[in-house]
Amino acid sequence: MSVQDIKAEENYTLDDILRYGVLASVAANNDPIDMAFLQKAEDNKTDTSGYQETSFTPFSAAIKRTEAIVQKDGKQFKVMKGAYNTIKGLCNLQQSKLDKIVDGWAEKGFKTIAVAIQGDNITSMVGIVALVDPPLSDSAKMIREIKELGVTVKMLTGDALPIATQVGVGDDIVAASLLRQQATGSDSYAIIIAHNGFAEVLPEDKFTIVKTLQQHHEITGMTGDGVNDAPALKQAEVGIAVKSATDAAKQAASVILLHEGLESIINLITVGRTIHHRITNWVVSKISKTLFTVVYVCVAYIITAQFVVSAFDMVMLLFIIDFVTLTLSTDIVSWSKNPESWKIKPLVKHGFILGMLLIAEALLWLIIGKKYFELSDINQLHSFGFASLFFASIFNIFVVRTPTRFYKHPIGKNLLIAIIADIVIACIILSIGLPGFTILPLIVTGSSLLYFALCSLIINDWVKVKANS
Repeated sequence: MSVQDIKAEENYTLDDILRYGVLASVAANNDPIDMAFLQKAEDNKTDTSGYQETSFTPFSAAIKRTEAIVQKDGKQFKVMKGAYNTIKGLCNLQQSKLDKIVDGWAEKGFKTIAVAIQGDNITSMVGIVALVDPPLSDSAKMIREIKELGVTVKMLTGDALPIATQVGVGDDIVAASLLRQQATGSDSYAIIIAHNGFAEVLPEDKFTIVKTLQQHHEITGMTGDGVNDAPALKQAEVGIAVKSATDAAKQAASVILLHEGLESIINLITVGRTIHHRITNWVVSKISKTLFTVVYVCVAYIITAQFVVSAFDMVMLLFIIDFVTLTLSTDIVSWSKNPESWKIKPLVKHGFILGMLLIAEALLWLIIGKKYFELSDINQLHSFGFASLFFASIFNIFVVRTPTRFYKHPIGKNLLIAIIADIVIACIILSIGLPGFTILPLIVTGSSLLYFALCSLIINDWVKVKANS
């Protein structure tokens, strides 16, 4: 925020406005308006020597101004700076030649701060200052991209109405007083939804808007930087404090931006949706794999009157497969263009369908193996069961990781390496054996690999796409 223009009343100069404005400011508060006055006074080399500030009242939404008691040459007086209408009322001015200037500044998006002095119970307008607080360079781009991600954006500002239209939020900005006039929550919600934003808001308005949206089941994010934003930041599902925010705002927020600007909010949304996608992939994989393993072993026992895998096989299977399952967290996934939500039924449905397909395919392969591979030895049957469970589970990962055909979306390098490494390790174990693990002929191992690869990547992948459509 910086000083754009200054207009003095009669009998006062530009230096007077800056001098009294600085006397009604405190650098330690790090208030943007105070800092703008202090910087402009320093640039103009405004002299404040000889003035002694004896007390200071900081800005609050109630009084809409700062006040300071100042002494000079044994005389004491009060200086004030704040909202133009507030200072104008204290000066008992019904009309002023400054009114048109203030209106013109408002159309340009400038914030008007009035400066006054009070002595002998008489308050006099010293002049007005136009402050410009231009939107961050990335604001318009960020808002456009957020809208493309299906998020509704509304602007809440204490400034005049015209400033809100500069960042692409929309032209339908109204004064927050319209919202305060509504007595019921349903009326307030209708007004909030109908407009792109609100100007001239008070801190309590921000909290009320967030709370009202939540009462109507809206998931709400709030971005802010000041102490007055803290209640709304705390109330929102996602409170976002910008890098330059006050400590109070940062403590109330759930996210703190570490870089200047607002573009990091885009990353916040896309990373969140990426994590959501990875979790849903893991859930579908877990449901299908658990259903497949349990039902296949039980049904196979009923068919053959023998367990098709041993306890050792199951331990080794879980050990090898879990390395790949963990690597799903590093996979390349695309985020949704619309807000995500936790819909458990579709996840269970997809996991169940894939699990049942794997069961049917593995049981068919068991029947084929018993007939053509002469698996008369129980230990060979265990190795065959291990091969079926392993290859079906490993190729199922290609299916669950994307809602489209598996070859249409690139796979993460780490995940691909883990899958290949697992397949190589399993083939080596099946080919050379381990203590307590019987060797399978290469033709059986290779046929199992090819069979489950074709079933998963052709049949199951096609069924998955149809189920998602």
